[in-house]
Amino acid sequence: GGICQNNEHEYVCECLAGFLGHDCEKDVNECSSRPCQNGATCIDMPNDVACICLPVFTGKFCDSVLRPCELSPCLNKATCVDQQQSYYCCCMPGFTGKNCEEVIDYCRLLSINCLNEGLCLNIIGGFSCLCAPGWTGEFCQSVENACLIYPDNCYNGATCINMSQSKEQPQIQCLC
Repeated sequence: GGICQNNEHEYVCECLAGFLGHDCEKDVNECSSRPCQNGATCIDMPNDVACICLPVFTGKFCDSVLRPCELSPCLNKATCVDQQQSYYCCCMPGFTGKNCEEVIDYCRLLSINCLNEGLCLNIIGGFSCLCAPGWTGEFCQSVENACLIYPDNCYNGATCINMSQSKEQPQIQCLC
């Protein structure tokens, strides 16, 4: 692309920006000067370039570093705090790891032992004991209903009566 004019013996072309040659037939490859930085991919355009940046860079020529927190690296509602060329995540309770990606295993970390065949379950920020029938309490340490603990102790159609008072020793009475 250009504007060409005839004179006595020849014609002369004045090329538009981005074109070269006697007839302005050569498109200048603006990427040949390597304007894109930091490993970016250069795309030649008429009298311009477009740079496709790697994830941590920004700007027309990928010459600016994104602040790490702009990439939202922290998970599970954690707060991201920028540091020089780095970041750290301030995790919500119950999470750990560089990006707060791991749920804390409180059952193992605190060596939780649920009693009376209770099952330790991790919950966000702590644990809970899932108690076997008849047991209750934070560690399944208290009797809730002894008839559920000993369901087959009354025979011949007798009715089980929960006699546990102290919440520690399961006691039943069978009414015939």
